[in-house]
Amino acid sequence: MPKEITKSYYSISEVAQITGIEEPTLRFWEKEIPQLNPPRTKGNTRRYRQEDIDIITQIKFLTQTCLYSLEGVRQCLNSNSAKVANITKAANHLLKARQELLAIRRELNEISALREEMIIESKQNENENPL
Repeated sequence: MPKEITKSYYSISEVAQITGIEEPTLRFWEKEIPQLNPPRTKGNTRRYRQEDIDIITQIKFLTQTCLYSLEGVRQCLNSNSAKVANITKAANHLLKARQELLAIRRELNEISALREEMIIESKQNENENPL
């Protein structure tokens, strides 16, 4: 899931870390998806902006979750970019909520296991020290 962005520009390695997409894939997507076109420095270094990272997040959602081909992604971003952005944001919120719920479930399981251990120890102590 994308992290909060606080800088104006990011390197390709930072974007790869933020989005979970490998650098060669990002370069490939730039060639295939016209909407993804980060500006470059005079030295030809990519400088990704927040809007580029948003597009990458949308491409990732469409290819990995919706199983779109890159042609489908191009068409979708051309015709429904606002709708795709909203769906992507909603899906990311749901994913985050799911991760939080799974973390809560793990904590509850740990608490339950500790409770069971305490009950077993309590019964053992009662058997060892009858009144």
